[in-house]
Amino acid sequence: MNTTQPHSCWKAISQRLCFAIAPFTPSTIAASTMVTITATSIAMTIMALPSMAAYTPPVDASAPDRGSTSTNIVRGGGCTGTSPASLTALAPQHHIGQTASTQPTIVWFTPETDSYTIEFRILEKLGNQQFSPVYSTEFDSANHTNSIGIGHFDLSTTDITLTPGKSYRWQVVVVCNPLFPSESLMTDADLDVMERSIASIPDTLTLDERVKAYAAEGVWYEAMAEAVTLDSEAAWQAQTSLLEDLLMVEQDKAGDRDVDLNSVIPSESTNSSPYIEQLQDVIEALSLAMSSSPGS
Repeated sequence: MNTTQPHSCWKAISQRLCFAIAPFTPSTIAASTMVTITATSIAMTIMALPSMAAYTPPVDASAPDRGSTSTNIVRGGGCTGTSPASLTALAPQHHIGQTASTQPTIVWFTPETDSYTIEFRILEKLGNQQFSPVYSTEFDSANHTNSIGIGHFDLSTTDITLTPGKSYRWQVVVVCNPLFPSESLMTDADLDVMERSIASIPDTLTLDERVKAYAAEGVWYEAMAEAVTLDSEAAWQAQTSLLEDLLMVEQDKAGDRDVDLNSVIPSESTNSSPYIEQLQDVIEALSLAMSSSPGS
């Protein structure tokens, strides 16, 4: 497939990336000459510019709607209560993360080392803070969790297809004790399925390079999906780096930092401070797990 795109910030690359690429244009190119950029050159530019590796929220991102989802399972923490880290949705909370896929991969963190039943749900946003269930399933946590506690569920393994232009909420419920539903743990996040497409990222790039390319493009779910494709030290590092990017963005939106990441996102989210604390605990737990893994 031809992935060549005109050098336009509203096309296949973000505004922030355009500014980074522009200085590399030869001065001898006439102003009337159209410069084209392929997906490969985008990724190569990101490789050459470490500062561009950070996740950049899309300029058209919307604020989450924390309306009713007809559930009262809101307790955090672990089933055993022995871990400082909590069951945590690994997705933006101050703005809605975007995906170009109609069957994205959903990612979360769980502190549980034992096997538990997980209830997974997708709800469609109807408006007026109301959501309607469109998909649900159950599975064993051990089959969907990597070595350092990153859980993931790939919707391409199911028959559900999300609709471009619509917003959804996903929920992960860990059933600690089937006899006592009130002891279950729940985390959730929203996602927007974009109507625009993004440039394909070459498979010849390394895992880290692909994650950086998607992160710079502002498609959180694609970046995280790439990061969890492997259960290896390189993949763990990519996952942790991406979460550190998200933490910085969340802190900026909550006013916990002085740095402005070109934000155009409303900062009227609920429960942002607790999420920031959860994300910090997750990053610490992942770093500890990586340092204690064999071969580290």
